[in-house]
Amino acid sequence: MKRDDIPSAWRLADLLTAQEAAAIIAGHDPNHVCYKDERPAYFEMPSGCTESDGIEDVQAAFASITNAIIGGNLEANIRYNASARGRGEVAEDSERFSGVAPDWSRTTIRVKDLNTWLRSRGYPPLFSGEMGPLGPWPWGAYTTRRLDLVAEVVCQFWSTYDRDQPATAPTNDSVISWLMENRHASRREAEAIAMVCRADDAPTGKR
Repeated sequence: MKRDDIPSAWRLADLLTAQEAAAIIAGHDPNHVCYKDERPAYFEMPSGCTESDGIEDVQAAFASITNAIIGGNLEANIRYNASARGRGEVAEDSERFSGVAPDWSRTTIRVKDLNTWLRSRGYPPLFSGEMGPLGPWPWGAYTTRRLDLVAEVVCQFWSTYDRDQPATAPTNDSVISWLMENRHASRREAEAIAMVCRADDAPTGKR
């Protein structure tokens, strides 16, 4: 299944459930993803048609998110479904490791925390206009290898730039070296991309 045109209203969300986050990261409208046995199983369209082609992307994102939460690498408000044990819908936090499975449809993640985690994994943050699932650029889905490199440099080097703290600006040399070593860009490409990405008010000279 091709990526969805995710409704722009999702950009307003401050919190996402683990299930919603997995769908958006994989490039699909969360409302179209159906779960079976606590795993993404298939897509269901408003017309009622179902298909499973491409669900592996959602499954991979879901596994990554839930493992990161369980491992303590992604902060989340974990909810537990304890109804089977006769204690109501949600277990107390003290029962986290007592064998009660998290309810991922109710466990929520702050978008801010999710984006921090995504950046730590070298992945563009959601709804950033960099290379996210809503379309990589303001003009739509059209992109090129060099445009993708521009997006990566912004995410890797400039997302933490603070104009009130000039030392937070990366050096052009560090950007050029990263592009050449990690993305196999030519020096000419790397120099051009570093120049395009550099903040207008960033200090000149060695930085």
